[in-house]
Amino acid sequence: MAPEDPAGGATGRAHHIRPATAADGDFIRELTPRFAEAGTPPGRDPARMSTFFLHSIGEIVELVTADSVSPREAVLIATDDAGIRLGFVHLRPDLSGLTGEWQGYVNALAVTPAAEGRGVAQALLAAGEAWAREQGFRHLALDTFGANGRARVLYARWGFAEETLKLVKTL
Repeated sequence: MAPEDPAGGATGRAHHIRPATAADGDFIRELTPRFAEAGTPPGRDPARMSTFFLHSIGEIVELVTADSVSPREAVLIATDDAGIRLGFVHLRPDLSGLTGEWQGYVNALAVTPAAEGRGVAQALLAAGEAWAREQGFRHLALDTFGANGRARVLYARWGFAEETLKLVKTL
């Protein structure tokens, strides 16, 4: 079944979403460079950013390979009809600092270069929304770099609105 886009139409592409297994660990790790492709925020050290990405994705891989994903979290894999892995999303609960309300949180989302523009991120976001609703959350939140224009357009199209804007000055 093709996922629906926020405008109500089908994306026209069939993607399958399934829970990640230990066998997906290397695939998830291989997508780490995709996060750096969004660019380094102004004034930030690229080497430190790389370490941050490696650590963050490493934690997700550890959850999956140790089969220790909490029942309140989800790591989902998008595949095509042939079972080729196209991307992943890690979802977890998050306590809103603004309201103190628990909400769903997209901790990480990445697709392979070959999957770009094929509706894979949209299918993963749709699965994330379904997960958040199943958890009883009223909101699904995420963070992205301000300079990541492509992601910001996608998220806006999916109904994500800017809630706060963090400004940083390099000294």
